[in-house]
Amino acid sequence: MIGAGPATNILVAIVIFASLYTLDLYRLGFQVAATKSGATTTHVQRVLASSPARRSGLRPGDVVLAVNGQKVNGSTLTKRIGSSGGRTITLTVRREGKLLQLRAVKPMNEADSLPRAFVSSIRLTGRIIDQIVVKGIGRLFIGRGGSQVSSPIGIVKTSSDAYRHGFSDYLFIVGLISLSLGVLNLLPLLPLDGGHMAFSLIERARGRAVSREIYERVSAVGIALVVLLFALGVTNDIGRIG
Repeated sequence: MIGAGPATNILVAIVIFASLYTLDLYRLGFQVAATKSGATTTHVQRVLASSPARRSGLRPGDVVLAVNGQKVNGSTLTKRIGSSGGRTITLTVRREGKLLQLRAVKPMNEADSLPRAFVSSIRLTGRIIDQIVVKGIGRLFIGRGGSQVSSPIGIVKTSSDAYRHGFSDYLFIVGLISLSLGVLNLLPLLPLDGGHMAFSLIERARGRAVSREIYERVSAVGIALVVLLFALGVTNDIGRIG
């Protein structure tokens, strides 16, 4: 019963990711660069082979200025293409100082069937958990990864940026937040659910309850660590905003 909360968080994330795999997400098959602060740009970084973008003549280094004649920026480029409904798209780019209108192409529909979407969602969830636990929390214990810690300030900013990019990006961030909460809540630290689960297993193995004094001491350590992470996250977020 203690694990029901974290399990629900993880399950919600899986359902959200699966729903994203079933959406009609239209893509041209290219990636754009980001600024040091993480903001998306319209500078083409990579063009996938055998993609509509490659057939249109798009090249790495191009700067996308407009989609079907409508100006775009880093926040609206993906949204404009994704909401095309599969209709033909024409890109206007700047290449070596010249304006070019590329060949019209139809975007790819990346929607999956429901069973396949859930399989893909579970795999994605596993990869994200690996990133959180091994490459995130694990690095903190060896003095690395502190710059990646965020607080509610960063969560709000990231969510707002994602919403401007499009609803699918925003939904992905919501799933990521739910998954992160579920995983972090399973850490064997009091007063987190993982700590209560760990102590329940210890009491069952010992055959008797752990004293209240030990509970209080371990809880104090856990609360101190949580407060420390929160302070680190706030400091990081203020620095990023600055």
